[in-house]
Amino acid sequence: MLERVLALIGPDRQVQEKDIMDGCAVTRPVARAATAMLLDQGHLEIVPQAGTTLYRRPVPIDLTLVPPDLMPRIVQEVAVGPQTVRTLAGRLDTSVAAMQATVRSMHEAGSLSVTMVGATWVCRSA
Repeated sequence: MLERVLALIGPDRQVQEKDIMDGCAVTRPVARAATAMLLDQGHLEIVPQAGTTLYRRPVPIDLTLVPPDLMPRIVQEVAVGPQTVRTLAGRLDTSVAAMQATVRSMHEAGSLSVTMVGATWVCRSA
């Protein structure tokens, strides 16, 4: 089932829950369970936008966007308390794309905890 959902969502495609239901011929609870599992495993992410929730495959991390001194500064900021990616980008004077790449990399390495609140990434000390 999970493979069918991933096959439905191509690399440059965004889908709604209804697209998953129709494309995989499943009920809403099954589509929600599959989506939740794929989000939890990092195979899907929520598209940040207002309105209908859209899902996509995560964009590959481009660490060329990351300034070398950014990671230690992020650790210092989240030591004070939870921070959103946008807040960190503003405080550390970097682009949101560079901050997202850095945060994803740090999360995958286990040096930062990231949770999703809706479509907002919230960062905490690991």
